[in-house]
Amino acid sequence: MFFRKLLSNDHHPPIDLVISTGLVPRFVSFLNYDNCPSLQYEAAWVITNIASGTKEQTAVVIQCGALPILLRLIESPDVGVREQASWALGNIAGDNAQSRDDIINAGGVELILKQLNKEDCTSFFQKNGVWLLSNLCRTRDDQPTDFERVKICLPYMLQMLQDSQEDVVTDACWCFAFITDYNKRNTAYILQMGVLPSIVQLLSKSNSKVVTPALRTVGNVLAGDDEQTQQCLNLNVVEYLGNLLASSNPLIVKEAAWCLSNITAGTVDQVQVVINYDLIPVLVELIRSGRSDVQKEACWAVCNAFCGGNMMQIGLLVSVEDAIPAISSMLVNESGSKLISIIIDSLDRILVYEKFMMQNGNLQSAVITQMLSDCGCLDNIEKLEAIDESTYEKTKDFIERHFGFEDEISFNDIN
Repeated sequence: MFFRKLLSNDHHPPIDLVISTGLVPRFVSFLNYDNCPSLQYEAAWVITNIASGTKEQTAVVIQCGALPILLRLIESPDVGVREQASWALGNIAGDNAQSRDDIINAGGVELILKQLNKEDCTSFFQKNGVWLLSNLCRTRDDQPTDFERVKICLPYMLQMLQDSQEDVVTDACWCFAFITDYNKRNTAYILQMGVLPSIVQLLSKSNSKVVTPALRTVGNVLAGDDEQTQQCLNLNVVEYLGNLLASSNPLIVKEAAWCLSNITAGTVDQVQVVINYDLIPVLVELIRSGRSDVQKEACWAVCNAFCGGNMMQIGLLVSVEDAIPAISSMLVNESGSKLISIIIDSLDRILVYEKFMMQNGNLQSAVITQMLSDCGCLDNIEKLEAIDESTYEKTKDFIERHFGFEDEISFNDIN
């Protein structure tokens, strides 16, 4: 109990000090004392706290052979031991890809599900178990999980999206965010399960801890093919995203803008949905006044609409107050080559639209070209540094085609 209380200190628990005593193997051995559940419980708690530390500290627990014993204790007749073992395993699973895979390969997913589906499953074990399963679904060290081994937990996680405990809902939702993050076929599997309506509904929650993984999951689906994007639109996801753009949490606003950028990268009809909800002016204002990470995502959303929209839609976008000056203002080094590249593509589409309108007699003069000049677009281009070669060539070509005086623009060094 002494070591458990010592390590339960919320601020800087002395994990290294405890490890230096050489007692970790002893604590692990106590896990095997089946005739003394209270000792197993205390030992499991100590192991849990050590495994909550750094990668190196968690490695000590694994090296001492705790993993297979903790898995066995998931089926302990003592509820406290089961709960503590699940907590320890959650810490270990969340540490690195190898530990995650070791738990999966040892049948950890099946063991946890078996306990979670029992009638006498406690709310604490449920909370730990869902968190553990979520960690088993997570990409670690750039290595995705084995989807074929973990997908058996997904029907249960779908049920947990309706749970009364917000922590459980949050971790269940993160599970789907992790699964959809690295494989579009996995996303198709999730959609086939019918998960999406429940995820989209979570976007209306007031707790940002719940909204964040829901947004991430929706964004991952929207990043898929046009059909997957349409499934989200059929659930009125744009209305939810529009509301989230007004959130006081900038991380939520950033994620919502990212989701919208995935929609505006879709078909003309999908771009029109965002226009119909009158979200382009909101995104333009975020480019003008949001913090830098929000500005970038909002700029992507607007630029994708310019690049993917038809002539009529581009006309609507051009008419949005400050839209052109806003995206032009993002032609700065901090934006990075990819964003600069799509801004140039957008400006190119805008000037193509201007020529189209002039040819059809709908514009009497090159007012948009003049607007670009007046808002400092060319000055911003001249100041660009450290852009990659392809972006440099695209920018140079843009100037030559539309302004005809590339020789007067002295681009700075490129990578």
